[in-house]
Order: sequence, then C-alpha cells, then structure tokens
Amino acid sequence: MTFYRFALNLLRPILWLLWRPQAEGIENVPENGGVLVCNHLRALDPLLLAICLPNRTLHFLAKEELFRIPVLGFLIRKLNAIPVRRKQVDVAAVRKCMRVVKDGGILLIFPEGTRSRTGELLPFEEGASFIASRCGTVVYPAHIQVGRTRKGRRRVTFAPPLDLTAIAPQADKETRLKAMTAAIREKILELARKDEE
Repeated sequence: MTFYRFALNLLRPILWLLWRPQAEGIENVPENGGVLVCNHLRALDPLLLAICLPNRTLHFLAKEELFRIPVLGFLIRKLNAIPVRRKQVDVAAVRKCMRVVKDGGILLIFPEGTRSRTGELLPFEEGASFIASRCGTVVYPAHIQVGRTRKGRRRVTFAPPLDLTAIAPQADKETRLKAMTAAIREKILELARKDEE
C-alpha cells in the first residue's frame, strides 16, 4: 500500500465527518489518466477532492515554499504534490506534470494559481491547457461549491470530460491556448451557476 493510499484511508473518516462532502459526477473521472481542473478556495482542497475520489490517485501542484517547511514538506511530497515556482515558467514542474499524465496518473491543477478569497472565479493561467494538449489527453472540469448546501454539506461536482482537440484547431499556438483555457473556465463557471440555483 502506498503512503498516499494509507494516509487517505486514515484521514478519510475524519475529513468526511468534518466536511460531509456531497460528490456528484464521480463517474466522469477515470481511474487513470487525464487532467482534473478545479476552482480553488481553501488550502485543503486537494484533500477534499481526494476523499471524493477514493479510487483515484491524484497528483497536484503546490507552491515550492511549502516544501521547505519541516514535516509538511515531507508529507505533501508523499501525497504526490509537485513543487512549482510561481510567477514564472517552471520548466521542471511542467515536465513532472507531463510525466504524471503520460504514465497514466491523474493530474490535479487549480488554474487560478492561488486561492480565491471571495469565492469568485479568478482569471485562469494556461498551464492546464498546455499540459493536456501536449499530452493528448482530455480535461475533467470540477467545481467546489463556495458555501455549503442547506444540509450543511460541501458539494463537489465533476463534469464530463472536455475534449480540447476540437477547440480552434487551425489557430496559432498562443491563440489556441487562450481559447482552450477560456473553454475550461466557462465550463467551471457553468458548474458554479448550477450550484447557485
């Protein structure tokens, strides 16, 4: 048993009682492969998504500074976190992400690049589109509800896969990346609007 699986089995009952997540559309996320893209509200969002997808093994990005903190750095690395230097193109992190996807792993990316303090969806960075398109894989949009449901549960919704190959196929690379990123953001906005209904 991997450390990821051991830790998840240990923490899941506790976090389930704490968050009481209501996961919808789990069947849309495969057991292996793909890029999972989600809005970002709290530091523990990767754990929330992990317990909602108990049969999947997620890999996710975390800011490099966290890995310098004793114990925490060790733990998040064991939980499949990939260090990334923010506000610059981190080639090493991109290569590690592409390796995860090409090896059949599920890569979790928060394209806002940071947590939203208000719950409003921030502008998206283009990393998820770049990695998915370079690896020839689909994107799985997800949305974490800003508040809780009327029953005090935290809703997480997983949408059907988004195929990026049909988006602006004749455009230049820069234009196509922007179009793909806009399509991903629109899909997550669509999930957000449904949560508000």
